[in-house]
Amino acid sequence: MLRLIDRLLATKFGKAVKILLYIFCAGIATIVDYVLLFVFTESAGLHYLLSATFSYLSGMVVNYSLNKVLTFRNKSKEIGKQFSVFAVVSLVGLGFTLLFMALFVEVLGLWYMVAKLFTIILVFIWSYFGHSNLTFRIFK
Repeated sequence: MLRLIDRLLATKFGKAVKILLYIFCAGIATIVDYVLLFVFTESAGLHYLLSATFSYLSGMVVNYSLNKVLTFRNKSKEIGKQFSVFAVVSLVGLGFTLLFMALFVEVLGLWYMVAKLFTIILVFIWSYFGHSNLTFRIFK
């Protein structure tokens, strides 16, 4: 499968393939994030913003792992440094997540799970540009 991805990335459609791979990896990480948000809030009884923090951080680790291998085909041995940059970009995304969720829930009165859906879209844009330009471009 990885060879097929390499061949697809080398075609004239490589940029589109990379974006689709990023969406796929982000989708898996988002499912982890979204499910854990519900579990932490409903089962563990945590406040939705605390749950959002824990679930986002869990999704962040999944997102890094998948994107390193699949999307960016990154072979850097400097995992500690690379993950640190990934974490900084992601923590900005977490800040956006908490800010937007609080705004959508507290000001607009949306259910926290619906607020999270809107937040996912906004944070995805930041994450794609941040990770593709910083995390995986600096450490090749």
